[in-house]
Amino acid sequence: MIGRTPMGTLAQASLVLGVCVALSGCVTVLPKQKAVRLYRLTTRAPAAASGAGRATHLILERLQAPSESAGDGILTVNGTEVAYLSTGRWAAPAESLVHDAFEADVSAIDSRVNWAAAGDPVDFRMGVVLTRFDVDLADARRPAITVTGHIEIRTAQGKLAQACPVAVQDQAADATMSAVAKAFSQAVDDLATRATVCLSAVSSQP
Repeated sequence: MIGRTPMGTLAQASLVLGVCVALSGCVTVLPKQKAVRLYRLTTRAPAAASGAGRATHLILERLQAPSESAGDGILTVNGTEVAYLSTGRWAAPAESLVHDAFEADVSAIDSRVNWAAAGDPVDFRMGVVLTRFDVDLADARRPAITVTGHIEIRTAQGKLAQACPVAVQDQAADATMSAVAKAFSQAVDDLATRATVCLSAVSSQP
């Protein structure tokens, strides 16, 4: 069972509000508690267009994260213990953040990739299925971001052209949340790098 450090509930907040109304000496409405910080993934700066080779029209049909990591909770793993961080969470569902950062990083790595929308003509279809997207606390001083899964490249007609397993681990500089968020961003960038290698194996074929 995944745990989380308990936080104040709406019911508790309502109770405090009721007490404040009843007591003329009550100054604050809600109990003082440290705000939970929200984090996003950063992406690499776009590379200058190389102009070499023809453009590859690609659609990301699926980017799926594990259900326990797909929401706004930042999942941690420590041996057999699994929990969410109580000091921070994602500013949006992680699956959505990874999707957007992944596309941006792939485009920055290979300027020949043109992401297509649903219904547009494409050269290839890409699917990314993640089996892990979490913080490994085996080294509490320098947590490691672990991303595993596989990438599939299919032709425009849906035939499997390439399948590439992925295993990425990026260690944070320290145990601060800003360092952990930066390491997550680097892990997604590494995932995008693996994807461009996987794509080039089929897009370069005559």
